[in-house]
Parts: sequence; structure tokens; C-alpha cells
Amino acid sequence: AARAKGVPERKVIYGHALRAAAPPIITMTIFSLLGSLGGAIITEGVFNWPGMGRLYWTALQQNETRLLMGVTFVTVALYLISMILADLAYGYLDPRVKVGASQRT
Repeated sequence: AARAKGVPERKVIYGHALRAAAPPIITMTIFSLLGSLGGAIITEGVFNWPGMGRLYWTALQQNETRLLMGVTFVTVALYLISMILADLAYGYLDPRVKVGASQRT
């Protein structure tokens, strides 16, 4: 419909097609980035890098319960913040999703 009205091709692609295709792209990007946190233990162990994964592994070996809980808390907080940002990005990019819409009663 937008092409029939004479809207430029660039505007049609960026304004209509990409905004509707954004949620799956955002979801996969967020999950890929969060998955890299899960592989941090292996990567940091192989390359002898200091980081959260190595800290977690050392705490696990030495039975440091408080440190394990702290690192787990930080990791879960990063996951939650990332998921909230993804949901907000859906509402901004996809015109079919409304952020803060009222509930039907």
C-alpha cells in the first residue's frame, strides 16, 4: 500500500518491513549475548582470563557460598535487565506491540 502511494523504497523498507521484523532479531541477539555469559567459565578457563566465569568457578571449587550467591545474583540481574530492555525495544520498534496498554475487563 505504501508503494502504491508513492512512498520511497527506502522508507518502505525501514519504516514498515524492518520494524515488523525486529522482534525475532532482537530476541535472538539478546539470547546470543546472554548465552555468551554462560560460556564465560569455559572461555576464561581455557585462555586464563580473569572474569565472572573464572570467579564463579574458583568460588565453586573453594565452596564459597556467599560469593556463589553474589555472582549468581549479578548474572540473573543481567538476564532480567536484558529481557526488560528487549520487551521495551519490542514496543518501540514493532507497531503492533503496545507498551503499557490497559487491560481489557
